[in-house]
Amino acid sequence: MAEALTGASRAAVRRNLAWMEEMGLVREMTGQVRYRMWRAANTKTAAKLAVVQG
Repeated sequence: MAEALTGASRAAVRRNLAWMEEMGLVREMTGQVRYRMWRAANTKTAAKLAVVQG
């Protein structure tokens, strides 16, 4: 679905979601391997993590 919405490749979508999850910007909420969904994380916490790691 994300590929169709963004026009990006599946690999690019997965890479960017993994990066956003690593930075604390999004959290995977289904706990599944397939048909996963993410939600936005607490932006204050994410901003602090990005500064520390970045």
